[in-house]
Amino acid sequence: MFHLLNALRRKEAPVSANEVEPLKFRVRWMIRRDMPEVLEIEQAAFPISFRWSEDDFMHVLRRRTAIGMVAEECASERVAGFFIYESHAAAIELLTIAVGTEWRRCGAGRLMVERLKSKTTARRRSIRFDVNERNLAALKFFSALGFRAIATRRGVYDDCDDDAIAFRLTRDEMRFREYHQ
Repeated sequence: MFHLLNALRRKEAPVSANEVEPLKFRVRWMIRRDMPEVLEIEQAAFPISFRWSEDDFMHVLRRRTAIGMVAEECASERVAGFFIYESHAAAIELLTIAVGTEWRRCGAGRLMVERLKSKTTARRRSIRFDVNERNLAALKFFSALGFRAIATRRGVYDDCDDDAIAFRLTRDEMRFREYHQ
């Protein structure tokens, strides 16, 4: 029924590239079977020196506080993107996030970030993470979603001299942004 309604909606009013098409993606837990697609997205998204290996993913996901999720395209059930975060006492730390090249600017990244925002609580009041200073697409994406650059972190990366830009978004900022939209 929902698929029929969405098909009718699409025929009446095509979705622009900047809008999230209803039910195009769903976010679910990452499972072992997703790893080949996750690694493919990882390789396309990051330079060699920043890529995680399968062992890196498995090492992080074995931590009690780490959670991996994927955005799955509903029609094909293919992994369109993924993110891994750690839930700490006072904050959520985003460890990595990437969207496959064919699904960029289609809403998968925005949907994953919205899911991450929904994980904040009265106790875990913010989301924080680092973005490489040269990753202009990520810097613009997260700034557009309301995240604020709060610091420049030097010496974060072992393989290069790039700095990291520390980003944060608090629950109060989320509420303020929702209220003023």
